[in-house]
Order: sequence, then structure tokens, then C-alpha cells
Amino acid sequence: MYERYRGRFGSQDNKQWEVRILQDADAAYTVGSLDFPAEEPLTIEWAEKDKYEPIQGSVATLRLISPGDRTYEDLYTIEVGKIRMDVYCNDSLYWSGTLDPEFYEEPYAYTEGYEVELVFSDFGILERLRYDLTGVQELSSLIEHIMEATGISTSGIEYGNVSLKTTSGGNGLFALSVRSDNFKDEDGELSSMKDALEAVLQPLALRIIQRGGGIHVYDLHGEYANGVTNEINWKGEDQMMGSDKVLNNAKVTLSTYSNAELLDGEMTYPWECPSNVFSWPYGPTDNYCVLLPSYADEDVERDDYNISFVIYYTSATDKETGLAYRNANAYYYHIRPMLGGEESNGVLRYLKQGTLGPDSLANLNGKSWLRTLGAAISRNTKQVLMRTHQVYIPKMGQTSPYMLRLTQELLVDPRYNPFSEASEGNEEGNFKNAQVWYGYVMIPARVVLRDADGNALYHYYNESVANDNHRGWLHKNTVGRWISGEGTMGDCWLSWYDTEDRSEKSGALGWKTNRHFIGLSTEALSASFKSHTGDGQYLPYPPTGGYLEVEIGMDFWVYDFGETTWKSLYTNADKKDLYSKIRWMLYKAPKLQVVNVSPNMEDAEMDDVEYNSYINPAAKEELELTTMCGTAATPCPTSKALFLNTSTGEQVSELKRAGRTGQCEKLLLGTIYSQYATRHAKLQGTARLETNGLYLYTEASQQGLFILAGEVQDLQAGTCEINVVELRPDEWDESD
Repeated sequence: MYERYRGRFGSQDNKQWEVRILQDADAAYTVGSLDFPAEEPLTIEWAEKDKYEPIQGSVATLRLISPGDRTYEDLYTIEVGKIRMDVYCNDSLYWSGTLDPEFYEEPYAYTEGYEVELVFSDFGILERLRYDLTGVQELSSLIEHIMEATGISTSGIEYGNVSLKTTSGGNGLFALSVRSDNFKDEDGELSSMKDALEAVLQPLALRIIQRGGGIHVYDLHGEYANGVTNEINWKGEDQMMGSDKVLNNAKVTLSTYSNAELLDGEMTYPWECPSNVFSWPYGPTDNYCVLLPSYADEDVERDDYNISFVIYYTSATDKETGLAYRNANAYYYHIRPMLGGEESNGVLRYLKQGTLGPDSLANLNGKSWLRTLGAAISRNTKQVLMRTHQVYIPKMGQTSPYMLRLTQELLVDPRYNPFSEASEGNEEGNFKNAQVWYGYVMIPARVVLRDADGNALYHYYNESVANDNHRGWLHKNTVGRWISGEGTMGDCWLSWYDTEDRSEKSGALGWKTNRHFIGLSTEALSASFKSHTGDGQYLPYPPTGGYLEVEIGMDFWVYDFGETTWKSLYTNADKKDLYSKIRWMLYKAPKLQVVNVSPNMEDAEMDDVEYNSYINPAAKEELELTTMCGTAATPCPTSKALFLNTSTGEQVSELKRAGRTGQCEKLLLGTIYSQYATRHAKLQGTARLETNGLYLYTEASQQGLFILAGEVQDLQAGTCEINVVELRPDEWDESD
């Protein structure tokens, strides 16, 4: 920023005040002079806040004499955050804020010499800014980033009066971290920076304020024990004494934001599909196919507009699809049902249509609709078909009661129309053969756990199950394990089979989901395994926290018990031509969930947690707070809201303040109890303006300490209208 205007005025208490207005620009300005009215040229207001409110922002109103017609009008045409005012007291930074562009008003009948008001705010801009951090963030770093985003000038952030500690004694602001995905809702909408700041401060009973040119973060107990004190010097005779509120009870509800789905399997087709399927082509390098109903009798007159479904496909994208990577030999696709079909989005691995049988679409409305898309189906290329975005999971210790469930929906089919019954005109013969030949269908995958810098920590390995004719089901020999390092494609295998009959029935054909890889056993599976484990590959919970990504391979393997064995598939030719008859290979995005290790393997999710406290039964007023971050007695890996230990990555269950240990919500209720269980004096009136930063107040006729609730400062008069309330340390126990 470059300085644009500057002006000075003196105060009645012999202080020199200087105002500097700075603006974003490509080059320096010729600095203009500011002219002030005789009274109230600059006032700063801290609106009244209760002691449990975490953000105590302020607003400055600057009054200027306009030297010409609409001199300052252009300041209100600049986007928010681009103009800043710095206020200096005796050449030391006192206050800083950015211009609020919401309001502008000036006399229209005059051409010069009239007053103009400019309004600046220190934290107000945070309501307009979206949270923009990713990954896991230490609380102090998050606060510093948000303060930097305000654009204000400060002498730094002071954390000295934070008394909150971890159970091992670490300062809460440096020893705690929070997940950034907690500040994004289910629709992908990011929280404002103000909401994110409030979310991390309130459950910890922390407050933030700008005073004396610096930012102060503190809790009430730490401020009471260590704060600087200053005696109130009253002016005039307007002082009043009253009482702060007394509460009947308080409830804190932690919104845990718990969802067992780490990856939801959803994808978005990156282009808008045309409503007229006969408009050709559309979009950059985009195409589509139509599918007509099957006709068993070649003599039946065919209606080219009798469309079963349309499949759109593209290799180009400039939009988010739900994947981090797609192989160049594959396509994104979208199926739009017409008279049949099933709507879906995903990755098209292979498609062969219109080249066989009576339904050849060699010419439809003068267009060629013959299609063979994707690379030839192969067994051992080790190529990646698609890769998911990374998702975070916290560390849960060595005896984690959780597992991961990886599910992949796959459509592999020899039918011309995979959504219609096999018939003479819909590859009935090939479909019946595939039902027998595709006893096991297997595809390679890779699941990698990375750190925040992208380095591989572990990869999942179950290839030993795939390489062994293991006769079993879900137990320690088929669960697999985590191995250090990157690993390679095929360290993980996913499997499709029929739980009743793997010799004569297929677990694939049409849309099907993988089952837990149990090797190549043909023995009967237990009723418990079939009914309780359900779909998906079960992985043990990783040994540490990090960022998981899933890769699905291009290769496709089938096992026919009448032809060969799994091991010899690597070298033997495909004697029954199992691959050439395939017309469809479509994949949806992988889905990854956290489940409880239990007979039913139910989703590991956590309900919102409520904490209640009776404060004073004789009072009437109640307090309810809902927090976005917090702690819980029993951690849960799917909760995005729980604080993490910065050094270990584990979820935090308890914290300490004032010699007491418990969930931070209980400590917050203890702080509220200490401040609102009994009468606390409240003083207000005109006083001498003090400029030495954040401090506690003492009063000659009162015992105890007081803390600022609200204030309006008149810098030129050297006075302020203050509102202070009595402050107490945390002094409660569980019995209270």
C-alpha cells in the first residue's frame, strides 16, 4: 500500500494524533493533506460484548473537511480491504483498520468545506472473506493468517495471557491444531474468516481484541492472573453503577461434523450435456453415443428416435470432476436415461458399440455412430486409471477400534445394452458365457497415506492374498496390512464375486460393487460374513494420521475355475477369449468410509455432544452456545471438529485451565459459571482516555478487577465513555 493522505491534530490532554490513509496502487501517490473539524475528528468504538463472546472488534469514524467537490468519493469505489487507516499517538501506532465501503454520504448542495465521514473497521472485513487455508492448521498459525487477512497494521500478536494448557503442559494455542475441512459445509461452501476465528476461540474461552496498536489473544483466567492494571480516572458526573447478568443455566453443544464417508464416490461430468442429442458435435472435442432398443427381428422397422439412453463422453475438462487424475486413454462420461438406462457419472475405461449384430448404428441421420473408445483391455500394464483427491484422517493409536471400507462400483458387460435383459438381439450367448466364466473379477489398486508435504508414509498391501489360493474369509489373513513407503499399483487388489457360488456365477455384470478379497476359495462362506460384512474391501486403520489417496488401475483380471489358476493368469493366454466380447467397462469414483470393528461393521459416526451446567437456580436468563470445534471424551476419526494435538496428530480429549482438567466445553462452562453465577458489578461513564494498550481496570471505591465490556473513545477530547464489568478467576469444581 502507498500513503495517500496524512493529517495531524492535537488533543485536550496534550497528545499528538496523526492519521494516515493508505491505498493499494501500482505507484506512489503525491500525499494529500487532511483537514479536520474542530470537534470529534476521530472516534473509535468497541461495541459492548459479553465476557463469553470471543471477538471484540472496533470501528473508527473519521470526520474530514472536504477541500473540494466530492474529494473523497473515489475512496468508496475501491473493493473492500484496499484502503487502510493507521492512527498514531505521539508517533506510536495506536489503531489500524480498513475502509468499510458499504456507506457513503455527503452534502450535495455544497462544493467545498463540508464534512465527510469515513468509517473504518479492524475485524469487520473478516465477514466478507472466505476461509482459505487447507489441511491441518496450528491454532496460532490460523489466527495469525486471519489477522494478516484483515490487512491492518499491528505491532504483533500477544499470547502471554493464555492460561489454557494441554494435559502435558503445552500452551493451547501452539499445542492444538484444527482441520481446515471443518470450515466447509456439505455443499462445499466455505465459512467466513470471522466464523472460523470465532469457531476456534469460543470453545477455548479465548478472546481477541486490538488495543494500543497490537492484537491481544487471552482467556479471562489468564488475564485476571497476569493482566496489567490501570485505575479509572473518572471525568464529569455521569457515572453509573449496575450489575452484570446472572445466568440460570448454560448449555454448550459441539457440532461434531462427523461423516463416515471420507470419499463419497460422487463425480461431476465436466461439461453441460446438450438437450438435442442430434446436435453434433458440442463442446471442445466432446462427443456422445445414442443407444437404440434391441431388435431381435431384423425385419422390424426401426425408429431412430426411439432412444434407450445417451452416453456423453469427453477427454477434455477445465472443471472439477471429483477426481485428481484420469488416464489419458479413458474418458469422463455421463449417462442420460431416455426410454431406459440408468443415470450415472464416472470414468469410461472401454466401450465398443455398433459394430456387431443387427443393431449396428453405422448410419443414423447421416452421422456415423460407430464407437470403440478407450485402450484395449489388458492384464498387467500397472497404469493408473484414476486417482482420488486426498482426504485427511487423524491418528487413532495402536489399538484403533476402526477399519476403512473401500468400495468401487464397476460395470463390465458384454451386452449391447447393459441395462436391458439379455436376448437374441442383446448378446444373450455372450452374457450367459460371462456369467460362468467371470467367477472372480479383480482389478489392481493402490492406497497411499501421505504427510502434509505429499511424502508417502504407508501404503496398503493385500497382494499376498491375491497370489495365494487362500481358502478363507474375513479374518487376519485377508485384512492385509500397512507397509512403509509408496508401494506400486497392484499392492492392493479389489475383487468381485458371488457369495453363494463362485464356480458358476459371476459377481460382476451390470453395476456391481466389490466384496472383501478372500483369495480364490470356492468353499461356502459363513452366514455371518455374507450378512454382516456387506460390500467393500476392509482395510485396517492406518498406524498414523495423514492424507489418504486411492488409485484404481487400468488392468482387468478374471478367473474362471474351469480354465486356469490365478497364478498362471500372468503367463497363460486367454483361452476362452474372455476379453474380446466385453462391450462396456465403466467405473464410478471410489468410495472410502470409516467403520467400527463390530459384527455389523456400521459407519463410525459421532452425534453432536451437549454439555450442560446449572449456574444459579434463582436467575431467569439461560445461555446456549453452539461450537464448531471442541473436544470429546471418546474421540472419533470421522469428526472434523475435534481439536488435534499438534505434535502427535491425535484427537484431544482433555485440556487444563486453572488447575482443572476436562473437555474444553466443561472448562468453558466453568468460566461462564465463574463470571455469571453471582452478582458482578458493572460501571460506566466518562473517563480519561488511556492509551497504553490492553489492561484491567481498578476503581478507587470498588474492590476487585474490572474488564472492558465496551468503549467509545473521543481522541481529540482525550476522554472515553467506558463500560466495565467485574472479572473473577475460574473458581469452580465439578460439584458446582
